Amino acid sequence: MRSVFVYCIATLGAGLVVATIVGGSYWRMDVFVGAMLWGCAIAVVLGTPLYILLERHVVVGYFLSASVGTVIAVLPIAVLLWPSAVSTGALVSSWSGDTALVLNNVTTPAGWRNFWLMLVKLGAIGAAAAVAYHAIVRIGRGAA
Repeated sequence: MRSVFVYCIATLGAGLVVATIVGGSYWRMDVFVGAMLWGCAIAVVLGTPLYILLERHVVVGYFLSASVGTVIAVLPIAVLLWPSAVSTGALVSSWSGDTALVLNNVTTPAGWRNFWLMLVKLGAIGAAAAVAYHAIVRIGRGAA
């Protein structure tokens, strides 16, 4: 029962890290709460099961936790938002200020740069959340 409690607290800690980084940068409570919910949901659905699975087969350390956290944060978003041609029959263009990100359904170099920078930022947030998760689990088990 104690380990379930530790995993719950670790999930909240990971969500709090995500919320602090994302929500704190916007200084808005609704973004903070949304980021907290998203971070906790990802930790419950992907993070905790993978952590338990890894613990059974290898020694989980901070580096492994950060690596897996990066993949967990990046992979779903990369798959869902991969910049590819939209075959709706309509020509789509997207701009950020004066910079074209997509022109006539073709992602520009600036669009790819924007996409990869977003993934790097998400990976860093995922790594930070996973390290916090791992630290809380270790402290909860008395192995700090």
